[in-house]
Amino acid sequence: GNALSYQISLPSSEVWSKNDSRPPFDYLFSYRDAYVGVIAEGIGLGTSQKICDLSKTNLAAKASRYVTTTPVALDIDSHSWLTYDATATLTGVEIKYRFYVYADSNYTIQVITWTGPVLFDHYAPVFDRVAKSFKLPK
Repeated sequence: GNALSYQISLPSSEVWSKNDSRPPFDYLFSYRDAYVGVIAEGIGLGTSQKICDLSKTNLAAKASRYVTTTPVALDIDSHSWLTYDATATLTGVEIKYRFYVYADSNYTIQVITWTGPVLFDHYAPVFDRVAKSFKLPK
């Protein structure tokens, strides 16, 4: 992941903290109770739908309860991504996620954002701005 020369921008970057990366994330950022994690791999799973399905399977395996929305197409950096929301209970705590996923024959990218359910509507526009700033290597 870290070998890819992608770019992502954080609003008010001075208030966001870059946390120590924890697998599976290449980079992990936080601001108060909002988190953004990036997983970028130089291997392609072929389609965004494949990584969308895989991300849902991985979340379901970790959660005691989870629900997701239907994925919606989203254009980021002239590429067709998918985005969906998920609410999951992990170790007794309910967390609300917004996933942004992309895959082609060269890259597999996930921008995973999360916070508590009560704060989600407040942070969702920030999550969208961050994800839409993603630039793949040229």
